[in-house]
Amino acid sequence: MFTRHEAILKNKKVHGESQVYSLEIKDISPKDCGNGQYVVIHGDKKPIYLAIASSKNESYLKISQVLKSGAKNILSESQVDSHLEVDAPCGNEFKPAGEKVLLICAGSAESVMRNMYNNLTSEGKEVSVIYSAKRLEDLPFPKLIVRLNNNKQHYITLTEEKGTQFKSDRITEHLKTKDLDPETSVFVCGPVGFENDAVNMLLDKSHPAQNIHISHWGKILPVDSNSLVHRGFKIKENPPTEKANANELPQIKIA
Repeated sequence: MFTRHEAILKNKKVHGESQVYSLEIKDISPKDCGNGQYVVIHGDKKPIYLAIASSKNESYLKISQVLKSGAKNILSESQVDSHLEVDAPCGNEFKPAGEKVLLICAGSAESVMRNMYNNLTSEGKEVSVIYSAKRLEDLPFPKLIVRLNNNKQHYITLTEEKGTQFKSDRITEHLKTKDLDPETSVFVCGPVGFENDAVNMLLDKSHPAQNIHISHWGKILPVDSNSLVHRGFKIKENPPTEKANANELPQIKIA
């Protein structure tokens, strides 16, 4: 199911609670990795599943993770030039049907958001971002958030950031009044409660369920998939479009 490769840790950086890693993977480059795919890191008791953050035009494959309260694993303890065993790229790819894309993400989902935003804009897609987190200092890629915040096309809210540079309200309040073309392909990623609220808000606005996707157990699926029935999304019509087995793959981390 996965393809094992040898990787070299080329760089690691710490941003508050986040750590960012650059990997050089034998026979794999960022251009071989699709939108929303992930990497599996081996060496601990349990494999680590992390979303790919790099865009196709970068030299190394980037991933990030959040480590709180002194937590450690093989990545956090590895030094630069260490060798790692990885599976990459894993999972399917987010392929928007039209030219307009909306990414709705929260917290450590900044990694997959960075991957999709950079790749899709380079493909000529019209990409808008709605993103929420607590503090800029704990994000793996703070420069991206500042850049997006300076563009009125995007909506960035940091709930615990002091000052007036960033908004601090809830994303669902913004979604209530946001005009959205029904042909827009939407990707939602974050904590389960956040995803449920955002998806149901979009469905309440009659956005087509087949144009709303989330990441679930290693697969990117439209929210009307059979695999997501247990999530209780408020789908108004249209039969399920996907019959994937939700137990095929372990849930991946979004950072």
